[in-house]
Amino acid sequence: MASHLQLLLRLRHIALDDARQGLASRLQDAALAAAAERAAALSLWREREAASSMQATDTAVEAFAAWLPTGLKALDAAREASERAEAACAQARAKLAAARGAAEAIASMLDAEAAKARLEASRREQAILDEAALSKRPCPPL
Repeated sequence: MASHLQLLLRLRHIALDDARQGLASRLQDAALAAAAERAAALSLWREREAASSMQATDTAVEAFAAWLPTGLKALDAAREASERAEAACAQARAKLAAARGAAEAIASMLDAEAAKARLEASRREQAILDEAALSKRPCPPL
């Protein structure tokens, strides 16, 4: 049975590696999405500052007013993408935790089997020693 558990443990380690890689990829996606959200927010702030400055012309204000719905849509889309990326990270973390738990469970089963085998070997050895001690006959007196 131990060989089956060892095979299963190897499979669990493969799944664990896949889960780690998946989380790394999702974290990278989340970082990119957060950067895009910051860029969209910064763009909106810059345009607003430019349009509200004392040097802004009526044309600049009108251009900002025309651009604002597009800028807000871009910011909303970036926020939604960032939220989706964070949700994917949470799912990847859960998958990693489950894979880690499964691998640890199999490793514990292997450890328990090894301990049981050591105990059985110790018992057999003790039985042999006990039998040898009982079979010894005292030497006749001289």
